[in-house]
Amino acid sequence: MDQIDHRSWDALLKRYVNQRGNVDYQAWKQSAADQRALDAYLAHLSSANPNAQALGAAKLAFWINAYNAVTIKGILREYPTSSIRNHTAKLFGYNIWDDLLLTVGGKPYSLNHMEHEVLRKMGEPRIHFAIVCASISCPRLLNEAYTASRLEQ
Repeated sequence: MDQIDHRSWDALLKRYVNQRGNVDYQAWKQSAADQRALDAYLAHLSSANPNAQALGAAKLAFWINAYNAVTIKGILREYPTSSIRNHTAKLFGYNIWDDLLLTVGGKPYSLNHMEHEVLRKMGEPRIHFAIVCASISCPRLLNEAYTASRLEQ
């Protein structure tokens, strides 16, 4: 995870997320090239080995970025939509929190798994200010990628 380069994610965030944390989903959805760039970034994340030794800050930055990128991917997939809650079936059907997966090191991770089984278990309470659920009631999305070297800032 120390070797994962987040610059492409950083460029996408700078392009589509304003200072208030609002995402221009419409413009992003219209850019096939930037949708492919997001897919390439997610594929890059998939190459990481979650069991390898890594600095705690690098692991935390990795999983925050992964969670946020998968969330954005999910909303772009459903866009236009009025709410992420429209994609959270309780009993039957598609649930964005459980069914949208990122495979990392050969293991599939849902948004729920990333949040509750990975990030929360790191014992870092500030994750609740960093991971976003694509809702106005969530923390604002930072318009830059998290990196180990800037995590404290």
